[in-house]
Amino acid sequence: MATTKILKHTIEAAEPKPNRYVVFDSVVPGSGLRVYPTGRKVWVFVYRPWPGGAGTTKKTALIGTTDDFTPDHARKLADKMRAQVKTGKDPQAEKAAHRRAPTVKEVGDAFLVRHEPHQRHLESRAADQPQALPRCRRPQQLRRQFADVARPVGQWVSFQPGFRIGL
Repeated sequence: MATTKILKHTIEAAEPKPNRYVVFDSVVPGSGLRVYPTGRKVWVFVYRPWPGGAGTTKKTALIGTTDDFTPDHARKLADKMRAQVKTGKDPQAEKAAHRRAPTVKEVGDAFLVRHEPHQRHLESRAADQPQALPRCRRPQQLRRQFADVARPVGQWVSFQPGFRIGL
């Protein structure tokens, strides 16, 4: 595994090959430039999460494309990730937890199952206010993570003049 200090001319000189490959940076261990067969070039950081060692599977964090980050900026971000790994944190753990978080559809379905006896009341209310339920059932909203849509409790109710309850 050859390492070199990655500069702008190193990026330009990296040619696509039949299989993707990584040119590792000599400045920050684990950081490098991944080159895809299509010619796409991205910054990566390869690490072993805590407790580390040869028995731990390597993980790869994508930092961004070469269009988005200069070599120095990508190196700084990789160094921050390396510091997180050294202190026992996993840079990809937050991203993975976000992917596992329930979607709006899953939370809504769980709510309806839990409150099945009250569903008749919801249906009669929907007949009175036809836009109450369809507004919450837009397909693009159902696929979003619930944490991205939900607001802190303080924003749910406004006690200013013209009291209203927001959704």
